[in-house]
Amino acid sequence: MKTLLCLLLSTGLALAEEWKSADLRPMMGPGEGFQSTTLVTAGYAFIWLLVLAFVTSVWLRSRRIDRELRALEESIADPSRVER
Repeated sequence: MKTLLCLLLSTGLALAEEWKSADLRPMMGPGEGFQSTTLVTAGYAFIWLLVLAFVTSVWLRSRRIDRELRALEESIADPSRVER
């Protein structure tokens, strides 16, 4: 998990440096709208937050399934513990 986090962080930092040097201009006239770098950064941040939320939800569900499986294995090993 730490390796994945370091990889994502280093990729993000590299992209940030690349965006700083890019010649990106506003899509509208001067003083109107947002800078394209702001929109791109916000878009990437939103997508990564969605990916993080998805991975977290899958991780939490797998932990719950592991607990249920462990309880099932224990009940099979000791039939006197079966819940009714």
